[in-house]
This record gives sequence, C-alpha cells and structure tokens, in this order.
Amino acid sequence: MGGKCPHRKVKKRRFSHKSARLTNRYFSTVPVRDEHFKTKRHKKRVKQMMGPAPHTQLDAELASGMGMPDNGPKLMIM
Repeated sequence: MGGKCPHRKVKKRRFSHKSARLTNRYFSTVPVRDEHFKTKRHKKRVKQMMGPAPHTQLDAELASGMGMPDNGPKLMIM
C-alpha cells in the first residue's frame, strides 16, 4: 500500500512571528527577532536579496554557447 499510513497528516510548518524569511532564521522570542532585524547581517542579506537575480542554468548554457537548440524550420505540418 505504499508503506505510509494514508490517515497520517503531515503538518506544514507555517511562518510564525518568530521567523525571518529572508535570512532563514528562527528565533526563540520576539525581542530576539526584533534585535536581529536591526543588525548589519540582516540588512546586508536583505540588500543582497533585493539585488539582481542569481544566475540560472539557462544563463550558463547561453554563455557557453550551448543555448537553446536550433532545429531549423518545420517542413511539414501534421
């Protein structure tokens, strides 16, 4: 039957008031979280995340000359 109990519900972790989503950190109390938001580390990470998007596999392939395949024009339409 698949090895897993079909009645078992997996709890999804919800973001609470104690987490910082951009820096992937979880804090024990709200004051600790608020103190983290004031730090240089948090501000630097937020600035980095708001910058240009990171490179993707498609960017790497286009740069190396292996980009999108060119199969030529379609000769027959079915």
